[in-house]
Amino acid sequence: GLNLHANAPMADMQVSVDGKPYVASEHRIFRDCMISDVPNFMFCIGYFNISWTMKVDIVGKHLCRILNHMKQTASSMVCPRLPAEGLGEPPALEVSSGYWLRTWHLRPKHGKTGPWQPLVTYEADRHTLVEAPITDECLHFTSELASSDLTASAELRSRL
Repeated sequence: GLNLHANAPMADMQVSVDGKPYVASEHRIFRDCMISDVPNFMFCIGYFNISWTMKVDIVGKHLCRILNHMKQTASSMVCPRLPAEGLGEPPALEVSSGYWLRTWHLRPKHGKTGPWQPLVTYEADRHTLVEAPITDECLHFTSELASSDLTASAELRSRL
């Protein structure tokens, strides 16, 4: 049967943050399109029960809003951070498909409340991603790059 990548949403990419390899199960999903402690990264998964592209459209608009905010504030990095009190246990899984259940324990999880909960209804999700304020206590913007980020950027530019 179908098998999903175990290191979602990175799939086969070998990703590290500050020298530490990305391991999906060690992270949480923020606003259904970003990963905790992974800077400058956004992904998109559409709806399963209504038009896939409805979700893709509002995630794209959210990305544009974040990029515009970064430009306005001269930020070079955006990163969701878990609250100090944590998120507790992830909500119960509402999917029964075998392909999803086989890798669920390896995937990043949602939280139960706020920007960490799954986005599953278009009207509410549109408000969250397109209309609600971009900034909150969990989404951190900064204009400073870590030295490892600067080294990686220089290495990348030298290969181009």
